Amino acid sequence: METTLFIHRPCLSTGAVQSGGASVMVWDAFSWRDMGRLIRLETALTGDRYLSILSDHLHSFVSIVHPDGLGKFQQDNATPHVSRVATKWLQEHSSDFRHFHWPPKSPDMSSRDD
Repeated sequence: METTLFIHRPCLSTGAVQSGGASVMVWDAFSWRDMGRLIRLETALTGDRYLSILSDHLHSFVSIVHPDGLGKFQQDNATPHVSRVATKWLQEHSSDFRHFHWPPKSPDMSSRDD
C-alpha cells in the first residue's frame, strides 16, 4: 500500500484572496486592428467621469481608427453609460461613429470579458 505524505511549509506558500479582495477597473476602446489606451478608474465611475472618458479618449480613438465615420461603438447598460450626460454626448456625436444599443439585462454579451 502506497502512502502519500504532504508537508505544509509556510515559507513556500503564498496566500490568495478568493473574493472580496482588491480589484482594478479599467476602460478601453478597441477595434479589430487597434487597441486604445487603458484608462484606470481610480474611483467609482459616474456619468460625468464617463463623459470625460468619451470626449477625451473614445472620440480621438475612433477618429484615428475610423476617420471615415464608419466606426461602431458598443457598451453595456451600466448606469454611467446610460446617464443623461453620456447619452446626450453620444447623440451629439452620432455622425462621428455608430452607437449600437445594448439589449437590456444582457450581461453575457460582452466582447471583452475574458
